[in-house]
Amino acid sequence: MYPPGGPRQPEMNFDQILAQIRGAMAKLTGRFGGGGVGLLVFGIIGIAAVLWLATGVYTIGPGQAAALRLFGAVQGAPVDQAGLHWWWPAPIGKKKM
Repeated sequence: MYPPGGPRQPEMNFDQILAQIRGAMAKLTGRFGGGGVGLLVFGIIGIAAVLWLATGVYTIGPGQAAALRLFGAVQGAPVDQAGLHWWWPAPIGKKKM
């Protein structure tokens, strides 16, 4: 709680949080040979992860159903709602329509 008549202090100091994030990134990127190279490596890994996750998007048409598998085991009842869906991409998950 703020003292009456005193200066208001923010509950979260964003400058301090950003400084901690920058410090953590500096430690991680330092292991990959410096700021620019490390950031590039993390950027490439991040883009690859987003592209891999995007391959899990699939569409079910009217009258279709999809059986979803996670590590080979069927997960629940088949999905039969028409539209756009997402499920774990290979090799973690598989979908059979």
